[in-house]
Amino acid sequence: MIEDPLRPGQFVFVAGTGTGVMYLRALSVLLLVGAGIVAVNARRPAKLASYWLPVLALSLVYALSWYLRSFSHFLEVVYSGITPETPIVWMLLFATVARPDRSWSKRELAFLSGLTYLTLGLSWYHSISLPQFGSVRHAGVSPSTYFTVAAFWPSVFLLFKDEQPRWLGSAFQRLPIFLCLGLSVYSRSRGWTLLALLAIAIRFALDVRRGQVARYFAIWLLTGFAVAVLASYQTDRLVGNLEGLIQRLDQDTRTEQYSAFFAQMSFADLVVGAGPGSKYVLGDQTFSWIDNQYLAVLMKFGAPVLAGYFVLVLLPGLRQLSRWRTTTVLPEALTILLWCLALVGVSTYNAIDLTPQNILICWMGGRCAAAWKLKEVMEGVPRLSPYRTKPSNGDEVQMNRVRHKRLVS
Repeated sequence: MIEDPLRPGQFVFVAGTGTGVMYLRALSVLLLVGAGIVAVNARRPAKLASYWLPVLALSLVYALSWYLRSFSHFLEVVYSGITPETPIVWMLLFATVARPDRSWSKRELAFLSGLTYLTLGLSWYHSISLPQFGSVRHAGVSPSTYFTVAAFWPSVFLLFKDEQPRWLGSAFQRLPIFLCLGLSVYSRSRGWTLLALLAIAIRFALDVRRGQVARYFAIWLLTGFAVAVLASYQTDRLVGNLEGLIQRLDQDTRTEQYSAFFAQMSFADLVVGAGPGSKYVLGDQTFSWIDNQYLAVLMKFGAPVLAGYFVLVLLPGLRQLSRWRTTTVLPEALTILLWCLALVGVSTYNAIDLTPQNILICWMGGRCAAAWKLKEVMEGVPRLSPYRTKPSNGDEVQMNRVRHKRLVS
């Protein structure tokens, strides 16, 4: 955080501008491409739909064509590596084929939980240490916002994934979403507060259906205690930020933005794409982004890239919701559902970029797609006779042959 020399009292948050960040983003691209190549060689896309590889290839080729057409313009952007405008971002689609058929192990969930708590701790630290709202003006995106957005999506997944037999383990896995809710209120964010409350409501509905409401109230007690402890140190700021959030509930921050966007962007621009450097004017300012990631992708890369992202990442999760009673990837599907809402513009600063949460969402999309195809394969396997509870040797051989034939076809 630095003070703007031209505007005393206004702080500008500069994040992700160092050389180290550029190297990390380059390493992310290399790892994603490497994982994709390994997955293709291992025939993992065979566990997905037949259209998967063609759509993936077309999406990447079309996105990278923008890089070739605007190389001189993006030389500095690619070097700095701080914006989601570079077409290299779409390498994250390789994550959909990295591990489509492998479920989460206990060790992986424990690692994800620890990383989420670490990120939330950093976000709370920066939120409390930042200058108070009203005493100074803020420009740019604060570190607390970066960490909150990064921690929100694994928190949502852990909330839906909770299958702990003991209430203490369940509390540990559900507490992050409540910490995200506190951060959303603390930062006066309407969208993130709404998404956090929606995630909690969905989980509560699932608990009611499964008869696990008692365990949920234990989580509420733990969360209330944690919020009380934090509030005791920052009572004035917490109350002031809560009042500020309430005042923002009826503010319209989208109509003017959408009006200016559609007045300056033609239909052809949204179909073909106006290029990664496309901008529009709102008032006396020029913007290269809009609080709607679907429109932002259409503006910069066109309908082919957005269609590829929708088919490969979002559609598999949304399809699984139709099987919510029986699917084994319901946590992934529900997380993708909330992700779709965030991309609409419900929550700001949630961009499609080379970030851990984006890679996690793409990974979930691949898992949902593999589960869908596996379900179709199993539906085609001959059923057992109603008079037998165990398959005979002949039934097992026939089932294995059908499974193998359908999975590799």
